[in-house]
Amino acid sequence: MMFMTAFHHLVVGLVAGSGVIMGICAILVWLSSYISNLETSKTTLDRAAYVASIFTMVVIPLAIISGNFSSTNSGGAIFYNKFLFSGIALGFSASYFVGRVRFGPELWNHSSLANLQMISALSALTSIMILGSIGSKITLGE
Repeated sequence: MMFMTAFHHLVVGLVAGSGVIMGICAILVWLSSYISNLETSKTTLDRAAYVASIFTMVVIPLAIISGNFSSTNSGGAIFYNKFLFSGIALGFSASYFVGRVRFGPELWNHSSLANLQMISALSALTSIMILGSIGSKITLGE
């Protein structure tokens, strides 16, 4: 299963990229209520975060599966934490997605819903950053 390691690295890059796009775009949409320069980009940023959340939910399970197959020494607390944070990242991405589907792009006009969406996206982004840190600890010892 030599190709699984390369596939895992590819998918992990996709998780990181889509998670960052989702998180940053959602934060910028949220900030557009407070910064007038962002108001014209609000719709585009919202759509980018929405599509990135969908893509993130697709690639996180692929990263989990490929990571399981590419690992030579699965087990132990660090691998448990990796699976745990993968589930957390998937959950927060799904939370963002469901909120956006349920309330539509108008949710950014309601401060409590906008805050919840921003927190979901920021939590997903933070979880993905922690996953990257755990992954580098496993592979590089850093």
